[in-house]
Amino acid sequence: INMKDFFYHVEEQFSRVRPREKLVELVELKHAYVCGTVIYAKYKQKYASLFPDGFVGNGDEELSELSFKLGWNLFILAKAMLLGARGNLISSYHLLVCIFHFLLAHLPEEAQTSADFWAKLDKAVPPRCYPLPTHAQTELFSLLNASVDEVAKHEKAGIPTLIDELRSTLKLSASTARAEDGDG
Repeated sequence: INMKDFFYHVEEQFSRVRPREKLVELVELKHAYVCGTVIYAKYKQKYASLFPDGFVGNGDEELSELSFKLGWNLFILAKAMLLGARGNLISSYHLLVCIFHFLLAHLPEEAQTSADFWAKLDKAVPPRCYPLPTHAQTELFSLLNASVDEVAKHEKAGIPTLIDELRSTLKLSASTARAEDGDG
């Protein structure tokens, strides 16, 4: 059964049991479903252009698929931690951009094969450097049609929390490469 039919039948059954009442939870579920579906489609599309060889860059199809799943699960974790069930489409999209930024910043050089991103940068980017230098962030946000202000809100408020959670869960040290951002 497709989701549209499912929602229709749930509403129909609820209206039989409780006529003249609205099923508020279903409205929220519909919103979450539509938002998740749209964001996943955008993730899939942008992942293909930003990470054509996955996170490893050796052409291994299985590792590329695992990279795809890891990136999506990282977004789901970030959304659950930072936006919860109330995240709207715009906030979710900008959080997705933050996750792409995070993933690109930690990408090994051999996996930096995206013609849509890496090839367009006019200055070098240090490997495994988060946050990316300003020129790279500007290119990324432009490529993804993201509002710099919206991304900045998530980057300041949520990404450090996500990084701390990942460090704790994965038992990693606190040392992280940072961009020496002399380019403005």
